[in-house]
Amino acid sequence: MRQSLESRLAAAEMLRKAAELEKLEKEESARMALLEQEVMMEKVVQESRRLQQEAEENSKVASVSFASKPFHYISVNMEEFF
Repeated sequence: MRQSLESRLAAAEMLRKAAELEKLEKEESARMALLEQEVMMEKVVQESRRLQQEAEENSKVASVSFASKPFHYISVNMEEFF
């Protein structure tokens, strides 16, 4: 009887250790997935900033380009439509 209980105890201990190892592996996997998502999110944020800066620069170029055209040029073009 004692040997049977010791054997069951040893089996239960092995199962506990296996479960603990599986838990640690899942935690590590979750940490890695989170790290990958953080890296990806940082890339998205950087790309968003770059695109915003590019849009602002394009807006400045467009307004400077429009402002530098003489008004008679604009009015001549407008007269063509009428």
